[in-house]
Amino acid sequence: LNFVSFYLTDYASSEAMITDCFKNLLVKNYHGKIVYAHNLARFDSTFLLKTLSLNFVVKPIMKNNTIISMSISSIPNSLSKSSKKLSNITVYLYD
Repeated sequence: LNFVSFYLTDYASSEAMITDCFKNLLVKNYHGKIVYAHNLARFDSTFLLKTLSLNFVVKPIMKNNTIISMSISSIPNSLSKSSKKLSNITVYLYD
């Protein structure tokens, strides 16, 4: 297993860090996988949704006016095949 850590001090902004993190998840090996995010429905989705929607295709699923999950997909042809990242890769973020 390979582990990758993302530190805010390594980036110009939290948005850049979030974008880089999800670019690392949107690879063939993780296509269709589920990522669990603690407090997604109550807190974290507020911060993630704006940044993710600017850089990826995001489809939130709502229940009682809160986001309980979302699918995050690469924008077709936006990620380079040479970097082993392919378009049309989707991961699911669950609370």
